Amino acid sequence: MLALRLNPGTRSLSLGYSFSKCGEFAFEAAFAVAIVSITDADMLLIGIAYFFRYLPSVVFSPFGGWLADNANKKHTLLAIEVTKGLLALSFFALFSVFTPVLLALVGLAMVMTALECLYVPTFRAYFPDLVEKDELATVNSGIQVIEDAASILGPLVFSACVLLLSREATFLFFAMCLVVSAICIATLTPARRSVQQAFDGCAIIRDAASSVSQLRAGNAPLFAVIGCTTLCAMFATSVIRFILPASVLEHFASEAAVGYVFSLLAA
Repeated sequence: MLALRLNPGTRSLSLGYSFSKCGEFAFEAAFAVAIVSITDADMLLIGIAYFFRYLPSVVFSPFGGWLADNANKKHTLLAIEVTKGLLALSFFALFSVFTPVLLALVGLAMVMTALECLYVPTFRAYFPDLVEKDELATVNSGIQVIEDAASILGPLVFSACVLLLSREATFLFFAMCLVVSAICIATLTPARRSVQQAFDGCAIIRDAASSVSQLRAGNAPLFAVIGCTTLCAMFATSVIRFILPASVLEHFASEAAVGYVFSLLAA
């Protein structure tokens, strides 16, 4: 954690990230409860909704790497956080003003997933411009601590919103966290720009597929471990994301209980 206080850049970036992730984990709890409520705990509909929610990651993850290498990192992070803030307000309006529709909810969530795929590579690529190479391991450890702490605090914030205000208030909390994150990013000095390459979507996808093929051919055991781990993570995510919230809501009949369970799992 000390490495995150090395200079104003690392402090601003890590502070903004802590607010962003805390709001995000609160949002995830609220989204899980919303999906279960709208679908009446229909597991098939919930599974389809989450499938489409994370589908953009297949396309936008490779593009996120190109964006981190070729675009202005500060401007990218700022634009993404502002757009996510507008999406959070859209979620709030969807539940507060309009009648929630599953299609609209999943559509907004797909955009949120795409933005997150663009955010993470650029965020990670910023630190090599701020600290020395031998300090990156310590910085990454500090970032992981922040994320772990946010995964505990975020669901608790959701529970507090449900008990004191409403589920919809969680989306406002997320929007406010993103505003703070954007302010922190705005104070950063511009990162170094590498040699820019023209965007070629097909080439990016081919490179990603080629990297997977090379890993499979060059290190089959590692490829098998990654594949099995990914498969296990998919099933674990299925349990945590929608089977668990549905079970908690059915057993305790309390949305706040979902936040408590998420927080306990993260701890």
